[in-house]
Amino acid sequence: MAKTITLVKRQMQLLKMTQEVQSTVESKLNKKQRESYLRQQLKQIKDELNEKDDEQEEDEVAELQKRIDEAQLPEEPEKAASRELKRMKKMNPSQPEYSVIRSYLEVLADIPWTVSSPTVVDVDKARIQLDEDHYGLDKIKRRILEYLAVRKLKQDMRGPILCFVGPPGVGKVNK
Repeated sequence: MAKTITLVKRQMQLLKMTQEVQSTVESKLNKKQRESYLRQQLKQIKDELNEKDDEQEEDEVAELQKRIDEAQLPEEPEKAASRELKRMKKMNPSQPEYSVIRSYLEVLADIPWTVSSPTVVDVDKARIQLDEDHYGLDKIKRRILEYLAVRKLKQDMRGPILCFVGPPGVGKVNK
């Protein structure tokens, strides 16, 4: 009986130490490590259940990558797109930010980066269009027409940004 009690006490101490070690290790796992571990478990479970969601996600990412490559983005948008695509690959599609990043990348891919049209500034046509579309707002329409007239004379793409709504000090029309 004494030997049994000694063995049981030793086994209890061993279990207690094992439990302490396990709780210490679990507390040291940070959030990302835990998420990674859970994703691996989820992937393993899906593999055992013969679910192929990951392949569909990889196809979507590959198709998005192809669309971005075909869009011939300039250097800065290309860097941003590749950075966001890398983030998207690492994310779980059920996260809300995944759909935001995907929408952003789709918009980047859909913009006609290499297509441009000649700029035709017709102040009279703009005046007619503004009068048809907007009743009143005379100060704002006058400011837009002044801006277009200067743009037509200057032939320079640089110029101020017209701001009509916002807090004080942002450059709204004050006439």
